[in-house]
Amino acid sequence: MHWARGRNTPWTGHQSIAGLNAAIISLYSCCKFYNLLVLYSFPAS
Repeated sequence: MHWARGRNTPWTGHQSIAGLNAAIISLYSCCKFYNLLVLYSFPAS
């Protein structure tokens, strides 16, 4: 985060971190939904 410290407003750094967290959460929910879909489509015998 040393690149954000050089500027007067660290708001852009916080914004990028929040965007990264949102992307990780959405990707995790997509993987979760895909796993449930596969689980119900092909039940383990």
